[in-house]
Amino acid sequence: MWLFYSLIFALWTSVGMLISKRLLVGVKPIVFLAISVAVALPFMLGTLLILGIPTFTPRFFELLFICSFFDTAAAVLYYKALQISEISLIAPISSFNPIFVLVFATFLLHENPTPIKIVGIFIVVIGSYLLNISDIKTGLTKPFKKLFSDRGVQMFLITNFIWGLTPVFQKRALFETKPVSPLSVPLVEGIFIVLMLLPILIKSRSIKSFAIKNSKLLIFFGIMTTFAQFAALSAFALNNVAYASAIFRLSALFSVILGAVFFNEKHIKERFLGASVMIAGTILMAF
Repeated sequence: MWLFYSLIFALWTSVGMLISKRLLVGVKPIVFLAISVAVALPFMLGTLLILGIPTFTPRFFELLFICSFFDTAAAVLYYKALQISEISLIAPISSFNPIFVLVFATFLLHENPTPIKIVGIFIVVIGSYLLNISDIKTGLTKPFKKLFSDRGVQMFLITNFIWGLTPVFQKRALFETKPVSPLSVPLVEGIFIVLMLLPILIKSRSIKSFAIKNSKLLIFFGIMTTFAQFAALSAFALNNVAYASAIFRLSALFSVILGAVFFNEKHIKERFLGASVMIAGTILMAF
Protein backbone atom coordinates (compact mmCIF):
# COMPACT_ATOMS: atom_id res chain seq x y z
CA MET A 1 0.00 0.00 0.00
CA TRP A 2 2.93 2.35 0.67
CA LEU A 3 3.85 2.08 -3.02
CA PHE A 4 0.36 3.18 -4.09
CA TYR A 5 0.49 6.19 -1.76
CA SER A 6 3.95 7.08 -3.06
CA LEU A 7 2.81 6.97 -6.68
CA ILE A 8 -0.17 9.22 -5.89
CA PHE A 9 2.17 11.77 -4.37
CA ALA A 10 4.57 11.53 -7.33
CA LEU A 11 1.76 12.22 -9.81
CA TRP A 12 0.50 15.23 -7.88
CA THR A 13 4.03 16.61 -7.53
CA SER A 14 4.42 16.81 -11.30
CA VAL A 15 0.96 18.33 -11.84
CA GLY A 16 1.49 20.69 -8.91
CA MET A 17 4.78 21.84 -10.40
CA LEU A 18 2.98 22.74 -13.63
CA ILE A 19 0.21 24.65 -11.82
CA SER A 20 2.72 26.42 -9.58
CA LYS A 21 4.78 27.63 -12.53
CA ARG A 22 1.66 29.11 -14.09
CA LEU A 23 0.51 30.77 -10.85
CA LEU A 24 3.97 32.16 -10.03
CA VAL A 25 3.82 34.63 -12.90
CA GLY A 26 3.76 38.10 -11.34
CA VAL A 27 3.82 37.04 -7.67
CA LYS A 28 6.68 36.62 -5.20
CA PRO A 29 7.48 33.00 -4.24
CA ILE A 30 7.07 33.66 -0.52
CA VAL A 31 3.63 35.25 -1.11
CA PHE A 32 2.55 32.30 -3.24
CA LEU A 33 3.76 29.89 -0.55
CA ALA A 34 1.71 31.68 2.11
CA ILE A 35 -1.44 31.69 -0.05
CA SER A 36 -1.13 28.08 -1.24
CA VAL A 37 -0.62 26.76 2.30
CA ALA A 38 -3.44 28.90 3.71
CA VAL A 39 -5.86 27.68 1.03
CA ALA A 40 -5.05 24.02 1.75
CA LEU A 41 -5.52 24.26 5.53
CA PRO A 42 -9.38 24.32 5.59
CA PHE A 43 -9.50 21.20 3.41
CA MET A 44 -6.97 19.43 5.63
CA LEU A 45 -8.86 20.39 8.78
CA GLY A 46 -12.22 19.32 7.32
CA THR A 47 -10.80 15.95 6.26
CA LEU A 48 -9.18 15.44 9.66
CA LEU A 49 -12.45 16.18 11.45
CA ILE A 50 -14.09 13.44 9.38
CA LEU A 51 -11.26 10.94 10.00
CA GLY A 52 -10.99 11.84 13.67
CA ILE A 53 -8.61 14.06 15.62
CA PRO A 54 -5.89 12.12 17.45
CA THR A 55 -4.10 13.01 20.66
CA PHE A 56 -0.71 14.73 20.42
CA THR A 57 2.38 14.69 22.58
CA PRO A 58 4.27 17.96 23.23
CA ARG A 59 7.11 16.52 21.14
CA PHE A 60 4.79 16.48 18.10
CA PHE A 61 4.50 20.26 18.11
CA GLU A 62 8.22 20.77 18.80
CA LEU A 63 9.24 18.65 15.81
CA LEU A 64 6.83 20.36 13.40
CA PHE A 65 7.71 23.84 14.63
CA ILE A 66 11.36 23.17 13.72
CA CYS A 67 10.34 21.47 10.47
CA SER A 68 8.23 24.47 9.41
CA PHE A 69 11.31 26.72 9.24
CA PHE A 70 13.18 24.26 7.02
CA ASP A 71 10.17 23.65 4.77
CA THR A 72 9.51 27.38 4.37
CA ALA A 73 13.07 28.02 3.21
CA ALA A 74 12.98 25.01 0.88
CA ALA A 75 9.60 25.94 -0.64
CA VAL A 76 10.64 29.55 -1.34
CA LEU A 77 13.76 28.31 -3.16
CA TYR A 78 11.65 25.75 -5.02
CA TYR A 79 9.15 28.33 -6.27
CA LYS A 80 11.94 30.73 -7.22
CA ALA A 81 13.62 27.95 -9.20
CA LEU A 82 10.32 27.33 -11.02
CA GLN A 83 10.14 31.00 -11.93
CA ILE A 84 13.58 31.25 -13.51
CA SER A 85 14.28 27.78 -14.97
CA GLU A 86 12.58 25.24 -17.21
CA ILE A 87 10.60 22.47 -15.53
CA SER A 88 12.26 19.80 -17.68
CA LEU A 89 15.70 20.92 -16.45
CA ILE A 90 15.08 21.25 -12.73
CA ALA A 91 12.56 18.42 -12.18
CA PRO A 92 15.12 15.60 -12.58
CA ILE A 93 17.27 17.25 -9.90
CA SER A 94 14.70 16.00 -7.40
CA SER A 95 16.23 12.56 -7.96
CA PHE A 96 19.08 13.68 -5.69
CA ASN A 97 16.55 13.97 -2.85
CA PRO A 98 16.52 10.23 -1.95
CA ILE A 99 20.30 10.39 -1.57
CA PHE A 100 19.95 13.14 1.02
CA VAL A 101 17.03 11.31 2.67
CA LEU A 102 19.10 8.13 2.77
CA VAL A 103 21.96 9.90 4.53
CA PHE A 104 19.76 11.66 7.08
CA ALA A 105 17.59 8.57 7.69
CA THR A 106 20.70 6.45 8.25
CA PHE A 107 21.98 8.70 11.02
CA LEU A 108 18.72 9.92 12.54
CA LEU A 109 16.30 7.02 12.02
CA HIS A 110 18.85 4.19 11.80
CA GLU A 111 17.44 3.08 8.44
CA ASN A 112 20.69 1.69 7.03
CA PRO A 113 21.36 1.47 3.25
CA THR A 114 22.21 -1.77 1.46
CA PRO A 115 24.86 -2.13 -1.32
CA ILE A 116 22.18 -1.92 -4.03
CA LYS A 117 21.15 1.49 -2.70
CA ILE A 118 24.74 2.69 -3.05
CA VAL A 119 24.63 1.56 -6.69
CA GLY A 120 21.40 3.51 -7.08
CA ILE A 121 23.17 6.66 -5.88
CA PHE A 122 25.84 6.33 -8.58
CA ILE A 123 23.18 5.78 -11.25
CA VAL A 124 21.42 8.98 -10.19
CA VAL A 125 24.68 10.89 -10.63
CA ILE A 126 25.14 9.38 -14.10
CA GLY A 127 21.60 10.40 -15.00
CA SER A 128 22.26 13.99 -13.95
CA TYR A 129 25.25 13.98 -16.32
CA LEU A 130 23.00 12.89 -19.19
CA LEU A 131 20.67 15.87 -18.74
CA ASN A 132 23.08 17.96 -20.82
CA ILE A 133 24.88 15.17 -22.68
CA SER A 134 24.87 17.14 -25.96
CA ASP A 135 27.52 19.44 -24.44
CA ILE A 136 30.04 16.61 -24.08
CA LYS A 137 31.66 17.66 -27.38
CA THR A 138 33.05 20.74 -25.61
CA GLY A 139 34.54 18.69 -22.77
CA LEU A 140 33.78 15.70 -20.55
CA THR A 141 32.87 17.87 -17.58
CA LYS A 142 30.80 20.36 -19.59
CA PRO A 143 27.40 18.64 -18.98
CA PHE A 144 27.93 18.88 -15.20
CA LYS A 145 29.22 22.45 -15.42
CA LYS A 146 26.29 23.58 -17.54
CA LEU A 147 23.75 21.84 -15.33
CA PHE A 148 25.01 23.20 -12.03
CA SER A 149 25.72 26.69 -13.37
CA ASP A 150 21.97 27.16 -13.84
CA ARG A 151 20.62 29.32 -11.00
CA GLY A 152 17.35 27.42 -10.80
CA VAL A 153 19.17 24.09 -10.59
CA GLN A 154 21.35 25.42 -7.77
CA MET A 155 18.28 26.54 -5.83
CA PHE A 156 16.42 23.29 -6.43
CA LEU A 157 19.41 21.25 -5.33
CA ILE A 158 19.47 23.16 -2.02
CA THR A 159 15.71 22.60 -1.79
CA ASN A 160 16.13 18.86 -2.16
CA PHE A 161 18.93 18.83 0.40
CA ILE A 162 16.57 20.47 2.91
CA TRP A 163 13.72 18.16 1.88
CA GLY A 164 16.08 15.28 2.60
CA LEU A 165 15.96 16.30 6.28
CA THR A 166 12.32 17.32 6.77
CA PRO A 167 10.82 13.82 6.21
CA VAL A 168 12.83 12.66 9.23
CA PHE A 169 11.14 15.31 11.40
CA GLN A 170 7.76 14.52 9.86
CA LYS A 171 8.04 10.77 10.42
CA ARG A 172 9.08 11.28 14.01
CA ALA A 173 6.16 13.67 14.53
CA LEU A 174 3.79 11.18 12.89
CA PHE A 175 4.43 8.64 15.62
CA GLU A 176 3.80 11.26 18.28
CA THR A 177 0.08 11.02 17.41
CA LYS A 178 -2.30 8.39 18.75
CA PRO A 179 -3.74 6.82 16.74
CA VAL A 180 -1.24 7.51 13.95
CA SER A 181 -2.70 10.39 11.92
CA PRO A 182 -0.89 11.21 8.61
CA LEU A 183 -2.90 14.37 7.88
CA SER A 184 -2.19 15.90 11.29
CA VAL A 185 1.44 16.46 10.31
CA PRO A 186 0.95 18.72 7.25
CA LEU A 187 -2.00 20.45 8.94
CA VAL A 188 -0.10 21.53 12.05
CA GLU A 189 3.05 22.33 10.10
CA GLY A 190 0.97 24.36 7.67
CA ILE A 191 -0.49 26.37 10.54
CA PHE A 192 3.02 27.14 11.78
CA ILE A 193 4.07 28.25 8.27
CA VAL A 194 1.03 30.53 7.83
CA LEU A 195 1.59 32.11 11.26
CA MET A 196 5.24 32.64 10.37
CA LEU A 197 4.33 34.32 7.08
CA LEU A 198 1.31 36.23 8.40
CA PRO A 199 3.10 39.62 8.37
CA ILE A 200 3.87 39.09 4.67
CA LEU A 201 0.25 38.21 3.97
CA ILE A 202 -0.92 41.36 5.75
CA LYS A 203 1.56 43.70 4.05
CA SER A 204 1.22 42.33 0.52
CA ARG A 205 -0.90 44.60 -1.67
CA SER A 206 -1.23 42.17 -4.54
CA ILE A 207 -2.44 39.22 -2.49
CA LYS A 208 -6.16 40.00 -2.69
CA SER A 209 -6.25 40.53 -6.45
CA PHE A 210 -4.06 37.45 -6.99
CA ALA A 211 -6.32 35.27 -4.84
CA ILE A 212 -9.51 36.49 -6.55
CA LYS A 213 -8.07 36.16 -10.05
CA ASN A 214 -6.84 32.60 -9.45
CA SER A 215 -9.46 31.45 -6.92
CA LYS A 216 -10.63 28.32 -8.79
CA LEU A 217 -7.12 27.10 -9.50
CA LEU A 218 -6.03 27.82 -5.92
CA ILE A 219 -8.98 25.85 -4.51
CA PHE A 220 -8.15 22.90 -6.77
CA PHE A 221 -4.52 23.22 -5.66
CA GLY A 222 -5.59 23.15 -2.01
CA ILE A 223 -7.81 20.08 -2.41
CA MET A 224 -5.17 18.10 -4.28
CA THR A 225 -2.47 19.14 -1.82
CA THR A 226 -4.60 17.70 0.98
CA PHE A 227 -4.84 14.31 -0.73
CA ALA A 228 -1.17 14.37 -1.71
CA GLN A 229 0.04 15.17 1.81
CA PHE A 230 -2.16 12.42 3.24
CA ALA A 231 -0.64 9.99 0.73
CA ALA A 232 2.94 11.08 1.46
CA LEU A 233 2.66 10.78 5.24
CA SER A 234 0.80 7.48 4.93
CA ALA A 235 3.71 6.15 2.88
CA PHE A 236 6.15 7.34 5.56
CA ALA A 237 4.11 5.55 8.21
CA LEU A 238 4.15 2.26 6.30
CA ASN A 239 7.78 2.10 5.17
CA ASN A 240 11.24 3.72 5.33
CA VAL A 241 11.21 7.39 4.34
CA ALA A 242 14.10 6.81 1.91
CA TYR A 243 12.09 4.15 0.03
CA ALA A 244 9.00 6.34 -0.24
CA SER A 245 11.07 9.39 -1.24
CA ALA A 246 12.67 7.37 -4.02
CA ILE A 247 9.28 6.51 -5.53
CA PHE A 248 8.20 10.15 -5.16
CA ARG A 249 10.90 11.00 -7.70
CA LEU A 250 8.96 9.34 -10.51
CA SER A 251 7.42 12.80 -10.71
CA ALA A 252 10.54 13.90 -12.61
CA LEU A 253 9.53 11.91 -15.69
CA PHE A 254 5.99 13.28 -15.60
CA SER A 255 7.32 16.82 -15.18
CA VAL A 256 9.70 16.58 -18.15
CA ILE A 257 6.79 15.49 -20.36
CA LEU A 258 4.47 18.20 -19.03
CA GLY A 259 7.17 20.85 -19.50
CA ALA A 260 7.46 19.89 -23.15
CA VAL A 261 3.71 19.79 -23.75
CA PHE A 262 2.62 22.95 -21.92
CA PHE A 263 5.71 25.18 -22.06
CA ASN A 264 7.37 23.99 -25.30
CA GLU A 265 10.68 23.46 -23.51
CA LYS A 266 13.71 22.36 -25.53
CA HIS A 267 16.27 19.51 -25.21
CA ILE A 268 13.47 17.20 -24.08
CA LYS A 269 15.03 14.00 -25.47
CA GLU A 270 18.25 14.25 -23.48
CA ARG A 271 16.40 15.45 -20.39
CA PHE A 272 13.97 12.55 -20.67
CA LEU A 273 16.93 10.17 -21.02
CA GLY A 274 18.70 11.70 -18.03
CA ALA A 275 15.52 11.71 -15.95
CA SER A 276 14.84 8.06 -16.84
CA VAL A 277 18.30 6.99 -15.71
CA MET A 278 17.96 9.01 -12.50
CA ILE A 279 14.59 7.39 -11.83
CA ALA A 280 16.14 3.95 -12.33
CA GLY A 281 18.68 4.87 -9.67
CA THR A 282 16.03 6.04 -7.25
CA ILE A 283 14.02 2.84 -7.76
CA LEU A 284 17.10 0.82 -6.84
CA MET A 285 17.27 2.88 -3.65
CA ALA A 286 13.70 1.85 -2.90
CA PHE A 287 14.56 -1.87 -2.64
